[in-house]
Amino acid sequence: MPLPSDLPEGVDEQIIVGHALTLRLTGELLNLAGAFMNAKSGSPGEDQAESALAEAMEGAVLLPRTAIMSLLMSFTTIILTTCNTEDVQRWFDFQAKQINEALE
Repeated sequence: MPLPSDLPEGVDEQIIVGHALTLRLTGELLNLAGAFMNAKSGSPGEDQAESALAEAMEGAVLLPRTAIMSLLMSFTTIILTTCNTEDVQRWFDFQAKQINEALE
């Protein structure tokens, strides 16, 4: 879909494409995180959801630094404003534990 030629001053196609990519990736990560968080603990579905989320995150970290920052800000803002804070904290604690174990 072509972009309009009368973009606001200071906004170019690269900015718009960058925001669109961020929103697409944020949506994908939200869906994957939701599948993981809603999977029954210890089930094959949890393992599949965790693997899919890990794969998406591995791809996300290959993005340019500014794209990663934008993605993380979008993801974090949406998660923290729409989800149960305890569930969000539990998910981040779980991720931190996995990271710490991998670094040991």
